[in-house]
Amino acid sequence: MRVLITILSLFLLTSTSFAGECTPVKLSSETLNILKPLIALRIKEHIENFTPDGRWKGESQYRIELNKKFYETLKNKTSAGNEAVAYLLNLYMGSHPDEKSVCKTLNRGKHTLHHINKYKKCIPLIVHQPLPKY
Repeated sequence: MRVLITILSLFLLTSTSFAGECTPVKLSSETLNILKPLIALRIKEHIENFTPDGRWKGESQYRIELNKKFYETLKNKTSAGNEAVAYLLNLYMGSHPDEKSVCKTLNRGKHTLHHINKYKKCIPLIVHQPLPKY
């Protein structure tokens, strides 16, 4: 129960505020170098998974490469890796990867809390946005 409360608290901390003005903070160039290839793969995978109206087409050829890149990002213990892991809480990467992302973020504690607090009000933008609808 304690873990569930912690996870829910973390998601509430990372949710964006829709009241007031949103001025996205900039991600570091090191963090962008980690995230851009990962998100580019996620978009390619998504396009192969779904039709434009959101119907499932099938597994993507990019899934294995995407998983590899995702887990590399979670293993990155640098400052940029901490920022990237905190950012990933804002993206749906799949149910199992999202669980891993939350666990890794919780395990990093204060190293990611600063970034989570920065993203509470407004999620940083990266080149590959907006993400596909489905």
